Amino acid sequence: MKVILRKTAKITNTQLGELCRKELVVRVDNEHYKLTTFGIVKLQKEALPAVKSRG
Repeated sequence: MKVILRKTAKITNTQLGELCRKELVVRVDNEHYKLTTFGIVKLQKEALPAVKSRG
């Protein structure tokens, strides 16, 4: 994921930890995370409209 985001491992881990605390993602194992249903709904309501408006 850090390669996709072009961020350091520390920044990526910090961001993933924050997403876990907000219950937007859950840790599946040591290296994998899964988007929760709550995370999907929040993404659809907040992020996708912003991306679509940029057009």
